[in-house]
Amino acid sequence: MTGIVRHNGVCRGLLSIQNSTLKFNTYYCVLIGNTLSLYTDEVSFEKGEFAMLTVRIVGSSAWSGGHRFSLRSSSGSGSSSVGGGDGGGSTTTNNNKFKIVTYSGLNMTCQCYNGMDVEVWLAALHSGLEASFTTIVGTSSSSSSSSSNDNSSKNGSDGNSSHANSNNGSIRPQENVVLDDDHTLPPPSVPSASSSVQYCRSCGKLGSNSDVKIIPSAIPLYQYPKCEARVDVCRGCLITQGVLLNVRERVGMYRAYAHERAALELATELVKNCLTNLKKQDEKKESTTTAVEGSGSEVDSKGLDSSWEDLASADTGPQVSAEVRSLSHLLQTPGFLTLRRRSRKLEIESRRWLNGTMHSSDEFLSLISPEHELQSAIGGNHLLNALKLANDFSSILNMLSTYCWNPEREGAIEMVTSTLDFLLTGVKQSVLRFYLPQLFQIHLKMLPARSATALIILDLYEDFLIHLATNGKEVHISLSLIWHLLASLDDGKEEGSGGNDSSQSISQKDSAMIFMLCKIESTIFCFQEGWGGGSVALGNLYPMKGSDHQQGLLLLSVQALRSIRDSLPFKLKIDDAERETLTEETKTKIANSYRKQIIFMRQLSNLAEELFSVPHDQQAKYLADHLGQLCLGISLATNSDNSISEVVRLPPSEGHVFRSKARTPVLLLLETTRWIDDCLKENSSPEVISPSETYDDTLDEVSSEDSASEEVKNSKTDTDQQAAVEDLVNSCLLNDSGRSGLSNDQLPLHEQHQGDDDEDNLGEMYNLKGILNLNVPSQNTLHSLGEGRREVLTSLLDSARYDSLAQSTTRSTYKFIQRLDQQRASQLLGNNDVCEDLQFSNGDSHQLQIELADPEEDEVMEALRILLLTGIHNHGITQHVQESNDENVGRHIANESDDDDVHTMKDAGTFDPRLAGCGPLGHAIRNALILFKKGTISSSELLELAKSDLKYNVHDKINRNIQLKEDSAFWMRFAFGERWAEKKSRIAATSPFGHLPNWDLQSIIVKANDDLRQEAFMMQLIQLCQEVWSDAGLELWLQPYTIVSTGKSTGAIETVKNALSLDALKKRDGKSSVRLLEHFVRMCKYATDPAAALNTCRSNFVRSLAAYSLICYLFQVKDRHNGNILIDTAGHCIHIDFGFIFGIAPGGAFSLESGIPFKLTEEMVEVMGGIGSPMFSEFVVLFCCGFMSLQKHAETFLTLIEITFKSVGSSMPCFEHMEDCKSVIDTTRQLFRTDLCSDGNSNIKNGQLSTVRHALDLIRTSMASYGTSQYDYFQYMSQGIAA
Repeated sequence: MTGIVRHNGVCRGLLSIQNSTLKFNTYYCVLIGNTLSLYTDEVSFEKGEFAMLTVRIVGSSAWSGGHRFSLRSSSGSGSSSVGGGDGGGSTTTNNNKFKIVTYSGLNMTCQCYNGMDVEVWLAALHSGLEASFTTIVGTSSSSSSSSSNDNSSKNGSDGNSSHANSNNGSIRPQENVVLDDDHTLPPPSVPSASSSVQYCRSCGKLGSNSDVKIIPSAIPLYQYPKCEARVDVCRGCLITQGVLLNVRERVGMYRAYAHERAALELATELVKNCLTNLKKQDEKKESTTTAVEGSGSEVDSKGLDSSWEDLASADTGPQVSAEVRSLSHLLQTPGFLTLRRRSRKLEIESRRWLNGTMHSSDEFLSLISPEHELQSAIGGNHLLNALKLANDFSSILNMLSTYCWNPEREGAIEMVTSTLDFLLTGVKQSVLRFYLPQLFQIHLKMLPARSATALIILDLYEDFLIHLATNGKEVHISLSLIWHLLASLDDGKEEGSGGNDSSQSISQKDSAMIFMLCKIESTIFCFQEGWGGGSVALGNLYPMKGSDHQQGLLLLSVQALRSIRDSLPFKLKIDDAERETLTEETKTKIANSYRKQIIFMRQLSNLAEELFSVPHDQQAKYLADHLGQLCLGISLATNSDNSISEVVRLPPSEGHVFRSKARTPVLLLLETTRWIDDCLKENSSPEVISPSETYDDTLDEVSSEDSASEEVKNSKTDTDQQAAVEDLVNSCLLNDSGRSGLSNDQLPLHEQHQGDDDEDNLGEMYNLKGILNLNVPSQNTLHSLGEGRREVLTSLLDSARYDSLAQSTTRSTYKFIQRLDQQRASQLLGNNDVCEDLQFSNGDSHQLQIELADPEEDEVMEALRILLLTGIHNHGITQHVQESNDENVGRHIANESDDDDVHTMKDAGTFDPRLAGCGPLGHAIRNALILFKKGTISSSELLELAKSDLKYNVHDKINRNIQLKEDSAFWMRFAFGERWAEKKSRIAATSPFGHLPNWDLQSIIVKANDDLRQEAFMMQLIQLCQEVWSDAGLELWLQPYTIVSTGKSTGAIETVKNALSLDALKKRDGKSSVRLLEHFVRMCKYATDPAAALNTCRSNFVRSLAAYSLICYLFQVKDRHNGNILIDTAGHCIHIDFGFIFGIAPGGAFSLESGIPFKLTEEMVEVMGGIGSPMFSEFVVLFCCGFMSLQKHAETFLTLIEITFKSVGSSMPCFEHMEDCKSVIDTTRQLFRTDLCSDGNSNIKNGQLSTVRHALDLIRTSMASYGTSQYDYFQYMSQGIAA
């Protein structure tokens, strides 16, 4: 094995090269078309470094096309003396050297290990020269080939043929051949300064300028003579040249592929003619020359005659059929040898035929036909049936990544094309939006393409992503893709390229990402020529500011790439109807929103970074002064709202700077207005700004401006599921008759017996309804009244015989089962009112069912209730009178009112039950509440009116100077300060935009010098857990929030509203020793029914604690001190800050949290009522049910982890030191304990019992952990975080 590889338009391997002045040096060489790139070794090539030397070849030594052969026998046991390498059957020579001539006139001698390698390289060189210098491809080029052969016969082997298709002699360019259109533009400028001055070899800028940095030996400028080696360039020319090289490499690969395809078309025509003529002739005349003359007029007649003479005198051995003899002879004629040289596939199949390993001419014909690559109408409706039958997006995603990352697998192009078509037409947008990170990561690992097949798949995938990002009004998807590319570009800064300054150099992968970014932006801004974007997203970080000559060459190359792509048959079924329906005004607004948001987020990150160097006492003023100078963008897309909202104002006094050792996170409030096409404001149409307009990132120079899943009895592992999907797809690809690949009973029930009239509605029929695997057994029996919940309770009773923890829950478990049985009996009797609200035996009114309500309206009513109670409480303090009850307080306030009938007013609970106990309402508040119910006024206006009325009645008329006591005010607002609804109403009242009907407020934290991609990935896993539990009907509660990573070290986080960390909660009253239960009691002190409110808060705490405990265990979340755990006003427990996951922890191997499944402290158990209490029993039950539901979807989680690890794993700290993906997957799979619920477990109940026992062990280990308390103490001593 010599290591020479020629495949799919690329030939690469080791070559020793010498020019007129240097000795032989060995390089790793890559030949694409007629462009040869030299690398120091294969490692530098695989790393994506730019070549040390890149040359365009215009001539080379002759390729020897002669060949001796012996026909195979009829039994297929004959032998063939086909020459070595991929040289199209050329003879082996002892000479291991050949010569090449470059465009700049450089003569180079190349040396290989043996003559076989020489023929491989020469075959690739001659094919590349033909593909590069001929303008006619396809079947029409056969005449050129034929005439070339005739000329070769006349000229002999003197090597003076002037045509690139010549078989003999050196290949030389014709005088009128266009060399990549370089001649149409002027040469690069050269400075007149001394040669000792460092300057850019492309644009001529001097390195002495302060704003120009010259990067030495950065990249080859092979389009210019004597610049084939790496030369000094400025950064703008470096980035432009990198993209130019990437585009030209793609053009070269496509030309080589088209050249090979044309050879296959001509070969197919010749073979068909040969076989057709044979059928017309009598078998007795099979040895005559008539059969061969009719096999194709394009074949060199002289070559055929001489070949027949050899055939007549050859010792053919056993008698062979006329078909074998004629086809074997055809494959070895000089004309067909030329075709074999052009196509590796044709060469391989020809050898198989000559060696007797192929027995059917029809098989040979089908394999060499170019249409074999397009089997069974790519993306047919039958394939959509197969993918729908899979019902599992994660398996489809896994299959897609497998073929995208292994493009040389058989059928890869067809599989990827069909799958992408299905994703565009058969999957809901919400599902694609959830899996966007993985779809982006698949693309990242595909860069750069290393063969024509890989390039075809890459371009198809990029078409898919661009359509996904730019179709319709999904500006958030395009922004997510841009930020993903920018973060990956920042990763390349640390890796460096070629030993240069890592912050300035780029790699081939970086160039491919920049090219993709430019294509996206060009589509968003609707450039007529499809090119010109990139300046907005790249900005000054990656400026594409090359010379005019470079820019011209790049535009020509992009046009050539588009032209050759249009001529190929590989295309997606992209429907741009939605984008085409958008008005020009809407397109302009989308483009400007995109531009503004890129600039806006970049300026926020710069501001956060600048604040780090500002003295702490001046940070607030610095922040307020600079917020008004920002170019405003759009709001973040949240989990509940993905619409476009324009940021209209940043309240300067509401910003806050956090203190940290390494960074300064900034809390900001964004005033936004919703984007509605039907009611565009006449005076708010944004000015059309050219994306190519340059700008500065600094602040000083920017002006302000359902899924009901079908039950499947047997669940499958991810490997089995992916294999099943591939089998379905392959079976459909091999079947050309529409749906005939799947029987009607194989389809889902709602798709059976569909007529042909439904063919146009396939997109609706095949929509995946959720992000989960619908093939796993349904888990919706685990809800509070389901049979699955009863089985879990029964397993707990079975475990109580030997498990002390399960034994402590026995009493509550029995009562749970009794109530479930009562509910079942009630349903059987038709009495649905019985047991409607289940209560615990201790009298606690704990409701198991999740109440459905409008959370925004609930928040407003809660804020109004607190305002009313605050007014009552404040009035009592100012008068130094302790009112005996709410009625007396309400009457006292009413006496201050101007309403004479206020004594007859009823309690506020008569207007809304949520306001019960707040006393009578004054006219102003009552009328405002009525208007709010009718939708006449907004929530902000309601609360502001209530504030004004209370302030007038209490403060202005009684005592302006007396303030609320700190403790009373603190606990009056549930220990969390100003409610979010109050904050919105307060800011709306003072904002010039607060009166707008679509006005809203968003709170974010902007971070700099912090990579948020790991946290964003963790939040995706949390969202998936929430989806699983929602599908199962479980009461487990999570609080996902939006995390946007805008770069490797920048990003923004959506804040959690109405919540405070345990650390801050303990420190608010100056007593960090206050127990958590005491906080809950004081939080509920002013509720209408304090006891009921306390039980509700404790219940919320249990449901959220069980959920986050499972999250922490399965994904090994560490660093769980009290600063990273929040409590909201409803009592929910919320975990934040996921910097340590998948096993990494502060302290490394010596971490105090090592071996702890999750954090479960004595305080937490106390809130639940202690071990054995009904609420603790509920925690155990919910933990077990949640664990079992996640087990069934373990493979979906593992798919996300695997794709993330393989593509960007090295960029995340949690995967940085992992040796391989298998270790991560195996560890996580073991945590899920899929072995307890696998198909191999014959007894399902035993598997369920084993899962419950494992869950009990986890809870017991966490409760008894000594490391939890020690870690809290360590954080208290080192960071001051309350324990």
